[in-house]
Formats: sequence, C-alpha cells, structure tokens
Amino acid sequence: MNNIVNFPTKAVQEWNSFEKTLTNILAESEASLEMTDIVVSRMKDAFDDYQFNYNLSLQIPSEVAEHVKHEMTGFTSYLTEKFGKLLLQRVIL
Repeated sequence: MNNIVNFPTKAVQEWNSFEKTLTNILAESEASLEMTDIVVSRMKDAFDDYQFNYNLSLQIPSEVAEHVKHEMTGFTSYLTEKFGKLLLQRVIL
C-alpha cells in the first residue's frame, strides 16, 4: 500500500510571523510608523524574492514513508533557517 505525503508551502504564515516580529523590533527601537511601513514594505519585497512555492506530492511505499517524511521535515527546517538568515541580512542592509 502506498502513502501520499504532501508538503504544502506556508508562505503566508511565515510572512505574517516575520512581519509581526519585524514590527515589534521596530516598535522597540522607537521607529516611527512611517519608517515601520517603509521597512515592512521593503522586506515584503525581499521576502517575496526569496520565497519559492512548490507543492511536493509523492506516492511512496508505506515502508519508507516515515523515513521520507522525517528527512523532508529536516530539509524544510534547514530551508526555513537559511531563508530567515537571508532576510535578516537584508534587514541589516
């Protein structure tokens, strides 16, 4: 029997989380609302540039499904961390 493993993207959730964090950081640094809007707008452009949306759907034998799921989870975590670092570098510019 085959299992179908879907790996949906989470771009909207990730942006919302990033935007909230960025807005909080800017508020703590007493940035004006105008400055915050500018930075968030520019970061949205950067976020969209670095974002890629790809839905992966695999039909795999059940005996390897758990291993593939584990490996893909690790890969997804790596990409999320790498993406976060790229965005942080963009903020620092």
